[in-house]
Amino acid sequence: MGATLDSYLNRPGVNASTTRFPEKAKRVLVIGPGLDFSHPELGEEIPQQSYEPFAVLDILLKSKRSDFEGIRVDLFDISPRVIEHWEDLVRSANQGKPATLFLVSGPAMLRGGNPSSNDVITSYIAHFGNSLPGVTSEISMKRSRRPIPRTLDSDSVSLRTLTIPAAVVNKFHPFQGDLTTTDLEKLGAKNGGKYDLIFCFNTLEYLNETERALAGIKSPTTR
Repeated sequence: MGATLDSYLNRPGVNASTTRFPEKAKRVLVIGPGLDFSHPELGEEIPQQSYEPFAVLDILLKSKRSDFEGIRVDLFDISPRVIEHWEDLVRSANQGKPATLFLVSGPAMLRGGNPSSNDVITSYIAHFGNSLPGVTSEISMKRSRRPIPRTLDSDSVSLRTLTIPAAVVNKFHPFQGDLTTTDLEKLGAKNGGKYDLIFCFNTLEYLNETERALAGIKSPTTR
């Protein structure tokens, strides 16, 4: 998702008039921020983490569609485990503790792509988080739990570890609810006003036609 959104907003020649994005977004809603429980390359070496909200904020700042001081990102998910994860991050941030995010890249993740798309993904991972204020990163090499195809040798992967300041984490505000029953317009009004942007990840595809009709996505936006 992140590489696609980044390519769309930060491609050469793009401007507000050629996209459906507002010139400046202050109120953002992410529906279905997700939670990765185990990584296919490194398994439980990577703790559970949620990276899509950080990706959205990073890309909006990079494209200058948002200013760090003025943005607020609400996170909405039906899963208590996802909300608990983010509440823990925010609770730690309120105590001044940074968050840690792990980005893994390697040959296995690029198989099936073409040279152009592989370059985009590799560059995106290498620069992920660079627009988030105060983020630092370290790179190390690991051995994958998956072997190289047609061999028993483990593949080599790159692990980029990001340390994300508490001030960045505090931009996120998690809420639990059901997309088909929660009034998103009221949620927005209660927490600062209508949304300028709504991102919906891995959610609508699981709803039937009736549930999609019930999902209140259009009205909470300012556009």
